[in-house]
Amino acid sequence: MSFKLRNTLILLVTALIVAGFSVWRLLFFYPREIDDLRGQLKKVDESVVQIPDLETSLQKVRKTITDREEMLASLDKTVEENLSMAEAFAYLDKIQDRYGSIAFTLTYNGEKESKGFGSRSFTITGESVYRTLFSLIWALERGPKLFVIEGISMRGVEGSTQQGGGSSLVIPFDMKVRALYANVTGLPPIKRTLSDVKVPRLRNLFYPLISKNLPPNTRGLVEVERAELRAVLPGRAIVADHSGKVRILSEGDEVYLGYLTKVDQADNYAEFTLNKGGIVERFRLKLQFAAEEGESK
Repeated sequence: MSFKLRNTLILLVTALIVAGFSVWRLLFFYPREIDDLRGQLKKVDESVVQIPDLETSLQKVRKTITDREEMLASLDKTVEENLSMAEAFAYLDKIQDRYGSIAFTLTYNGEKESKGFGSRSFTITGESVYRTLFSLIWALERGPKLFVIEGISMRGVEGSTQQGGGSSLVIPFDMKVRALYANVTGLPPIKRTLSDVKVPRLRNLFYPLISKNLPPNTRGLVEVERAELRAVLPGRAIVADHSGKVRILSEGDEVYLGYLTKVDQADNYAEFTLNKGGIVERFRLKLQFAAEEGESK
């Protein structure tokens, strides 16, 4: 083979390789690249279209954050990092020192925690005169600590508990309270204390327009409207009266103004029939359950 022919063949093979590579890039590689670029361009176009909506959402989020910061900055409450049962009890004790003593039992119901905040729930069970109980409610809602009253049940009980004494009106109550706390930094300290909480004067809503003139409890019988059910047994109920004395009552036993007529173990209650000056009514004591019980005051 001559030198000229060999070079010609080499050039021809090289030309065929270059031509084949060029055809592959033109027919296969470039179209695939174009499709990929078109897909990326489409995504960019979609992102550009969403920018106004994202800006609107961002503005709403910024406004919400600003509103929350302003609300926290103007909050006239002390936001504590944590609040123990003892601290909650001490706070109630301060309220009593200022507004009047209340016989109550503090029952711990449990704790709820989340990231950065939480709450402790408890029940206050006791009795008081109207003015002192109203002061307790007012101070819990408007005092410097974050206490929220979630529910309350109360009733006015008219009667005479001492021999020869006149009529009296006490209010047994059961109050569910939640103490809130949170790990919030940067809040300015507040100057307001319990001394700054002014309780308005209101008429006693429980005071009867017509007194029943009930007989005095000269025999020291259990006043069930002021008592607490501690346990239920077959045909018997164990109750603690308003002085804390524990009594065991059987169905048919006499109580102040009536009798124990039913003990229901399935639903955990004791039912009494009371005669209040000719008005006969049924009254139930329910058994209360809780995680941990506090001390009595």
